[in-house]
Amino acid sequence: RTDTLTGRPNGDASLDLLAAQIEYHRRRDEPLSIAYFDCDRFKQVNDRLGHEAGDRCLLLVGTALSEGLRRSDYPCRIGGDEFAALFPSTGSGDAALVMERLRGRLARTLAAEGFPVTVSVGVIEVPDVDVEPDRFTDLVVALQFDADLLLRLHGVVHPGHGVGIGDGSVQRPR
Repeated sequence: RTDTLTGRPNGDASLDLLAAQIEYHRRRDEPLSIAYFDCDRFKQVNDRLGHEAGDRCLLLVGTALSEGLRRSDYPCRIGGDEFAALFPSTGSGDAALVMERLRGRLARTLAAEGFPVTVSVGVIEVPDVDVEPDRFTDLVVALQFDADLLLRLHGVVHPGHGVGIGDGSVQRPR
């Protein structure tokens, strides 16, 4: 239930954690934000530099995620080059600001290590999105699509307080 490479909760553990957090925050009528991100051009690392370099890249991402979050947040590795973070009692705007700082830190760290990787991020606030825990995979796919699109659009606010982080700009929900 723990990803062996990064030491973060894996996809299955993330689903259980998400279910518990959704229930907890809905009962208390508190926000819960979820950030999903993937590593753009990660395949190039494996193809050009080898799988050992790919593992090093993923370890750097997992470490930066853990170090860049508060103790109350939950960093997870969904699988492959896909990661998520749960932000208890946090609105999507604040979660997006945290993820934007993390995205910038990752860009500098990965570039310094010679990895041609950037990160696309999508953030949603659960009370504003009708999603049950067992539909998390659908949500992740939607966020991945949005994050990849947002990278090209340089930051867009989604309906329902979803926030996309693209090329260095963040727009807070209105």
